[in-house]
Amino acid sequence: MKIGILALQGGFEAHAGMLARLNQTPFLVKKQKDMEGIHGLILPGGESSTNIKLMDESLQKEIAAFYSKGYPFLATCAGLILLAKNITNSEQFRFGFLDIEVKRNAYGNQRESFSEDIFIEPLGKPDFHCVFIRAPKIEKTSEKVAVLAQIKDNIIFVKENNILAASFHPELTQDTRIHQMFLNMCEEKKMYTL
Repeated sequence: MKIGILALQGGFEAHAGMLARLNQTPFLVKKQKDMEGIHGLILPGGESSTNIKLMDESLQKEIAAFYSKGYPFLATCAGLILLAKNITNSEQFRFGFLDIEVKRNAYGNQRESFSEDIFIEPLGKPDFHCVFIRAPKIEKTSEKVAVLAQIKDNIIFVKENNILAASFHPELTQDTRIHQMFLNMCEEKKMYTL
């Protein structure tokens, strides 16, 4: 199986390390040609507006085509912002694949970063150690979006069709369960398209 990670900037190396722990060779995606033959795409944290500035139009179109074919995405932090349908008080480019409204840096700046153990029902026990760094907040979801985890009243982890999206950073832990969940989706899609 071939898993791509958008590698224009941000936390792609931590995701690559997580895939390696799961015996997957990560493929770094920087140009349209790098998307060839991949079965799933990770959009890492970082700076969503910088990612857009560094992403050429051909790569944007290739990612949109990849989505339209039903291939899975795992989006974390800024990656979630890139996939959101709406961004509060912002007109920046986003793909709009995920039917949510998100607010950037909603938990505060770098100094307000925090972590907390959260129960995520599809993963079961033990609780997942969620790391929040300048995290976005999911403010609204449509009925098409399944809420997988919350912290207090704030939604932090969702799934819609072929997309898993988290406002936190699972790649900054030792817990591989979210990445394994994503790989299971990729494997299912690969088997379905053979």
